Amino acid sequence: MDLKALVEQLVALSKKLNKKQLYVVIATLLTVIGLISFLVVQNTEETKGDDGYRVLFSQLSPKDAGLIIAQLEQDKI
Repeated sequence: MDLKALVEQLVALSKKLNKKQLYVVIATLLTVIGLISFLVVQNTEETKGDDGYRVLFSQLSPKDAGLIIAQLEQDKI
């Protein structure tokens, strides 16, 4: 379907609707577009600067941290 035919169908549909129905359709479309835009922006902000690393263990004693580092170096990680 080409764009011209789609526009003609939308115009024909809008002529069949009364003002109240047309306002509801427009409000619904704007709400859906706004929601999608919000989700895209929110997802982009959450992943910005994310290198994929997370803290696995916190509040380790220096001895335990040293053992973990030694094991990682031994495994060449």
